[in-house]
Amino acid sequence: MKRFMIALLCVIFALGMVGCSESLPESGETEEIHEISGTGGISEELEQTDEPQEAAPAPIAILFPNKAPSLDVSLITGTPIQSVKAIQLTTSWFFFDEDGNGSGFESDSPHALQLRPEAFDGSTLRLDSGSGEIELNFSDNYPPQTISVQRWSAEYVSENQDIADVLGKSELVEVSGNKIPIIDGGNDYIYEIYAKWTEGNATGSSWYTFRVSAAEPVGIQKEQTQANAYFTVFEKLFEKDLALNDESTYLAVDLTDVKLTETEPLTRLIQNFCDERGFTLLLDTPEGLKEKGYINDSFPIYFEDGFLISFKDIELKQDKLVTSASKWRSGLGAFGADYTVKLNENTWEITKTENMWIS
Repeated sequence: MKRFMIALLCVIFALGMVGCSESLPESGETEEIHEISGTGGISEELEQTDEPQEAAPAPIAILFPNKAPSLDVSLITGTPIQSVKAIQLTTSWFFFDEDGNGSGFESDSPHALQLRPEAFDGSTLRLDSGSGEIELNFSDNYPPQTISVQRWSAEYVSENQDIADVLGKSELVEVSGNKIPIIDGGNDYIYEIYAKWTEGNATGSSWYTFRVSAAEPVGIQKEQTQANAYFTVFEKLFEKDLALNDESTYLAVDLTDVKLTETEPLTRLIQNFCDERGFTLLLDTPEGLKEKGYINDSFPIYFEDGFLISFKDIELKQDKLVTSASKWRSGLGAFGADYTVKLNENTWEITKTENMWIS
């Protein structure tokens, strides 16, 4: 009986193994089953909810950039993040194309401090106070191998700026990777970036510039205040020796030698003054007025239909102006002096007049 039971169990076991072998797929069917199990029903729902989204591809570097990258600067402190495009200045660039042919170019531009102040209108970051951090991002994902940064007070910006006088007044700025710190928000600075590429299919260098200022630029506030110092002298000259003003249609003003970073606030004051009194304002030099025929260039030299007020600055500070100013109608009708003007409780006052002359 025992031997019979053992034999029966062996037969049952053998039949079970045959059944299992019939249910296993062939090797070619394995991929089909796997593919089906990933579609529809529960498995499809799990794909949509449980599996992480695929990360966005990283920016692809341009292997053969045929021009120097542009530069975006971002103030990554605060919300929202501010980002502007830096002004690209002098550039030298050499590159190889995909066929191995080399080409290059150079472009020249004024120094950052020789630009007109309004050139920075679209390239200014605002930081009222405290500290922050600026991120430098070069286009084409083609960063330079060398970056150096320096800055100047924005008061030195002028299209007539003598660079030799102000180059030594810069401050070096620390660079960490592609970031630079700001530790004195609320001030007004012009930043200059020098970037150099020495590796890859394109090499060269480029200068960039941008401005960091308070929400209402400190420089503009100062310009508006200092403009009133000049206007105080202007009114003094206008009222003195009124005979020089007789039968004048034109009131000419020469501002080429003033130390103001931006003359627009002063020009606006003088323009309003002329409009109220019926004068036509001419912003020009004596030479320019001669070339245009306003001043007779033959003897006697004479401004028949107007007179000229000129400034030649000696010193300009936040609360003080020293300027050599004059009013001229002819070689025998002119006067001038050195005027010292100081700010006293929000009012500019002439505190000293010296070296007066009359002709």
